[in-house]
Amino acid sequence: MFFILSKLLVFVLNPLVWVCTLFIYGLFTSKAKMKKGALVTALIVLLLSSNPLICNMAMSKLEWTPKSKDEIPLVSTGVVLGGIVEWKDQTDLINLNASVERIEEAINLYHEGLIGQIILSGGSGSLLEPDKLESVALKDFILTRGVKKRDLIIDPKSRNTYENAVESKKILDSLGIADQPILLITSAFHMKRAVRCFNKQGVDNVPFPVDFKSDQLDWSVEWIIPSAEAITTWQLMLKEYVGMLAYSITGYI
Repeated sequence: MFFILSKLLVFVLNPLVWVCTLFIYGLFTSKAKMKKGALVTALIVLLLSSNPLICNMAMSKLEWTPKSKDEIPLVSTGVVLGGIVEWKDQTDLINLNASVERIEEAINLYHEGLIGQIILSGGSGSLLEPDKLESVALKDFILTRGVKKRDLIIDPKSRNTYENAVESKKILDSLGIADQPILLITSAFHMKRAVRCFNKQGVDNVPFPVDFKSDQLDWSVEWIIPSAEAITTWQLMLKEYVGMLAYSITGYI
């Protein structure tokens, strides 16, 4: 039930859904005061959610502090969280989204000798297509980039961050290395929830955030020009904050 509700939130937390709902209500309501209030509110939400400057400032507060490779302690295992694959019915090719840095950086760390093996944690995050397993689909992608088969472990069961931590703990126990720290690799905006989930499961982890969405501010006029990308980023942030709240309530973190 929790998994189903979390997927419905993706729709509800889209700022454009709020804007469209308010505009439609404002256009069709017969009450003049309510009409004006709905249309003005819709415009305000649209302007705020599409503003790159406000979005960037908010995202920088959510994202985990960057860590250089020189700061990484000696660990044997890197755990990479899923959320990388987007399924397209019209092709059998793997479609990778903006979070592909999670696995790309893990592969780089492996080749640089900073981690000795990779655990890719990710089953199906889809309500309608539970048989499409992300870690299974990515296996060949990773192996063709030089990772040895014996150094790649996939977790096809976990569907969310809580299950990532639970299933990773089981794998670490089975390997007899549960007492060793792991390098936790996921997007910077998602790292706070991930760390708390792994801590809750008793997994000693070293956060290595990637896929940063925020940027250094400059004097460019682009910071005040409305952006569709800002709206998408707000959806990521709202989903993450609600996710942390829900995980706190359920005791996942």
